[in-house]
Amino acid sequence: MSIQLADIFQDGMVLQHDQKVKVWGTADPNEQVTVQLSTGTPSETTADNEGKFAVDLDPHTPATDLTLTASTSSEQVKVQHVSVGEVYLLAGQSNMNLLLRYDHDYHTNPKKVLSLIPKQISYYEVPKVKLNSPKDPLYGDRGKWQALNDQTAEQFSAAGFYFAIELAQRIKMPIGLVWMAYDGTTASSWTSKEALMKNPILKKTYIDSYEKLLRDRPKGEYEKFLRMVAEQSKNPENGPFWDNVLMGNVSHDDLCKAYKEHHELFVDYVMGPESENRPHGLFDTMVTKIIGYTFKAMLWYQGESDDAHAEVYDTLLTTMINDWRARWNTTFPVLQMQIAPFYHWFGVFYGTYFPYVREKQQLVTETMPKVYMTNVMDAGMKYDIHPKNKRTAGHRFAMLAFDKIYGFNKHEGAPLVTAYHRNGQEIEISFSESSSLALKSALKQSLVVTAGTETVDYSVKAFDNRLLLSLKDDVSSMPVKVAYQFAPYSEARMFNENGVPVSPFKLNL
Repeated sequence: MSIQLADIFQDGMVLQHDQKVKVWGTADPNEQVTVQLSTGTPSETTADNEGKFAVDLDPHTPATDLTLTASTSSEQVKVQHVSVGEVYLLAGQSNMNLLLRYDHDYHTNPKKVLSLIPKQISYYEVPKVKLNSPKDPLYGDRGKWQALNDQTAEQFSAAGFYFAIELAQRIKMPIGLVWMAYDGTTASSWTSKEALMKNPILKKTYIDSYEKLLRDRPKGEYEKFLRMVAEQSKNPENGPFWDNVLMGNVSHDDLCKAYKEHHELFVDYVMGPESENRPHGLFDTMVTKIIGYTFKAMLWYQGESDDAHAEVYDTLLTTMINDWRARWNTTFPVLQMQIAPFYHWFGVFYGTYFPYVREKQQLVTETMPKVYMTNVMDAGMKYDIHPKNKRTAGHRFAMLAFDKIYGFNKHEGAPLVTAYHRNGQEIEISFSESSSLALKSALKQSLVVTAGTETVDYSVKAFDNRLLLSLKDDVSSMPVKVAYQFAPYSEARMFNENGVPVSPFKLNL
């Protein structure tokens, strides 16, 4: 066996600065291996009985055009044009996966957007693999480091693009982005089997239900689904149709009409052994390929596909993050995006349980160390699950990093309710991440007070980070509920001083 490094160690890669960096690969069993970054201190180890080896390189300051060598007594592997700088992991489902070419600003004026790109950004797309078999990866082997430029940008994550552009303006060093996202996936597919099995709730919800599905399903149903998918891919109308949908070129009425009249363009999803959404599926085929690669923090944009089990999403996401942190052996920061307002898509895919997913995302932020949250509650689309304004998402991620990772700014996270109190007809609500709340017009369309089945009128004022509601109807002897944007889709009407929308909430008083 010749010495080999893991796939992610390639020409043009970016390593994390000022931290120890793990490098791993395979060699002959029990062979001595030496790894060195240019003139840095060599690290030595011995491959185990299976030929696997791993070393930690000493921290390195930001640099460019270095060479990584891994050698044995008989051969040497070189990785050229290595940079050292800031590395971020971009992970999640379709809204992290949505390409720049589908972004509104890019679609409107691509030259202007491409002119923003600096030279020091590179990215690695983890191959989108559904099953460890010769059939994979699904979309071709794009697992290589590439420079972000006007030739590659439109095939990169739109949210990741705008995040990196703003990061580069403040962080004057090379930037590396490890992009690991897959459309329509739940967090259960990104979580290891061991972690799911250890939690009785998750085992029952995901592992047991999946195994029961496989046992009880009519014979041939899954094979029929795979044939339908194959036929759909051959339909000449399929590619252009979905391209226009993702571009936002198809109206709501036409989307609903297409679903009814051209059902051949849609295939009802059937879970099976080759499904990306099977429990721990993408953990096995994608996450394991990069475990140990050192990065500054993770951007997590996911949750839409977990609406079916919103009641356990906090348990699932907490378990996934803890599992990943244990495998990386570090409590890396997580910057998560609260999912956007959305009503329905094609007239059939509804965001009914999105408010509860958002509630669970907030709970994870409040209970886990180094998990921070921002949102795009002002940038959703009523009839599209993929908001086309990804500049806002990238900007909010960048501002959150500048606050929580670098300490440049303050109050860039989503304001959350920290305390509330009722005194008769007066209600006071306090928020984190704010020193000056801003209220927009038509607030009462999004901030609703009810007593029983009746809507209660009120006046409202903002003081610093507090909201004061004065109830006009006499309900002093009745319990009331206060709900803000706690619906699949509604407009953001409250912001902090930095323009970050207040996170949705519901209160019983």
